Amino acid sequence: MALTKKQKEVLDYITEYVRENDYSPTQKEIQENFGFKSLGSVQDYIKYLTNGGYLSNDSHSVRGLMPSTV
Repeated sequence: MALTKKQKEVLDYITEYVRENDYSPTQKEIQENFGFKSLGSVQDYIKYLTNGGYLSNDSHSVRGLMPSTV
């Protein structure tokens, strides 16, 4: 599953955030970083990256995103 430029940017942002902070960004932080108008856009990216195996997502945690490369 190939990533678009924006999908790669979102994945790279999450990966770097986890490396620097030892926890993932919230969906709100991702939204603000990329200037998305809604959280739905963030959720679409997360869903695609999760389904593609690039991320794991603990839906019971606000900071439950974990890149598979970390």
